[in-house]
Amino acid sequence: VLSNDEHGQSLATFDLHPSSDDDDEVIRVRQHPVIAFRYVKSSSGHGTYRPVIRTKLDLGGTSFPIDLTLATRDQMGFRMLIGRAALRGRFHVDPSSSFLQGVRT
Repeated sequence: VLSNDEHGQSLATFDLHPSSDDDDEVIRVRQHPVIAFRYVKSSSGHGTYRPVIRTKLDLGGTSFPIDLTLATRDQMGFRMLIGRAALRGRFHVDPSSSFLQGVRT
């Protein structure tokens, strides 16, 4: 849900699902600042404008700021995708391996 504050700043309210296995576990984020809107085209060729937020990503013992576009991904295989731009210069991706950082407990 998008809204504006008294200065015209766009704000997003959205739900996070920390576990892909538990639909009932939900964290509601209220009024997070939107830094931009970007046109994103899906693999099927369908494009939409999405709000962009800046947040911190903790991955592999490293924390750094990233930009995320917000989209409903409930029906997709993964609720969140981490893009190449966020990983560039920090990590090397091995597409032949999985769970190299361990499984969330």
